[in-house]
Amino acid sequence: MEDTNEGYFSVVSDHGNDFWIRGDWFNPKGRDHHTGAVYQNGHWLVEAARLVKDVDPNEGQVEINVRQAVFYPEKPGMNYITVRGFKMMNAATPWAPPTAEQIGLIGHHIVRNNHIYRTNRGIWLDWMTQGTRVTGNLLHDNGPREDLFVEVNHGPFLVDNNVFLSGIGLLEACGGGAYAHNLFGGQIRLRAELTRETPFHKPHSTEVLGLSKVVGDDERFHNNLFIGYDGLSVYGEKDVNLQAVGNVYLAGAQPSAHDREAMVDADFYPNIMLEEKPDGLWLEIPLDPALESSWKSSFVTTGSLGRVMISDAPYVKPDGTPYRLDTDYFGNKRNTENPAPGPFRFSSEIGIRLKVWPKKQPKDDKQTN
Repeated sequence: MEDTNEGYFSVVSDHGNDFWIRGDWFNPKGRDHHTGAVYQNGHWLVEAARLVKDVDPNEGQVEINVRQAVFYPEKPGMNYITVRGFKMMNAATPWAPPTAEQIGLIGHHIVRNNHIYRTNRGIWLDWMTQGTRVTGNLLHDNGPREDLFVEVNHGPFLVDNNVFLSGIGLLEACGGGAYAHNLFGGQIRLRAELTRETPFHKPHSTEVLGLSKVVGDDERFHNNLFIGYDGLSVYGEKDVNLQAVGNVYLAGAQPSAHDREAMVDADFYPNIMLEEKPDGLWLEIPLDPALESSWKSSFVTTGSLGRVMISDAPYVKPDGTPYRLDTDYFGNKRNTENPAPGPFRFSSEIGIRLKVWPKKQPKDDKQTN
């Protein structure tokens, strides 16, 4: 195996052309870390402290990349940008502390209709996520971290009609989130943030109203489908602000102490299958047809979600109009009288069997719900 010249990893930084990660909040743990990224057969490789046995870079395709983003506006304030129809991959996203610009593969305000897989962490929403919406996304095979990480936010932000299939679906270290009509096939993890104070804003503005510690149980979970692991039982009796309504728990998943109108079948273990076929990805989840007549759920709107505690703001669209979650993952109309839990209704007598990617592109980019 031949060593790679460090110049391959050189990027422009405050230190000039640099190939070492450094800066505030960074702990190198006794060794050097390179900028850039290496991929083998399309898979991003974590930098190892020493050579890894039985990995031959001469077998398969190896790529070295220092491109920090695939799509990124050239300056702040360039609003209402739509990026659609592209396959984006292999960005060498840099490490950055909260005191510096944090560059991702792509940056925008509404994370919608994406297929995110084979990443270290799917989506990370750090502080000042107020007003963000994550909707209609398919995430799987991400790790070792999670599909979605929300950190030191105060809300409101909305996560709806998503399919989370990795081993860890959600790492929650903030408050003010609303999770509605999602499928969670992985763990829900909580991380207490008891000391950090972060900003909250006027609605639809970056004007700072103040700083606050996180209220970790100021969350809403409406009409979600949890399969396996612990479900919302990770929330305890003391989490009195938690709002959990109309959720379904299968395969050992359990409700929180504060759930209302929950449906639990801990002994039913459906085998979740995500299969790649010539025309795309198909999701199959065998479910008991009797479930459809057993659940009791309510229509999710701005009114039912209420207001978050810290910023005292409602869950509304960017233009201030209210949400009505009357369409599903595909944009199909939902039964508002007794909506099915999860991101889509049952498709057949065996439960769910649907082509989930690629989705049929909408005629326009207007949010209808």
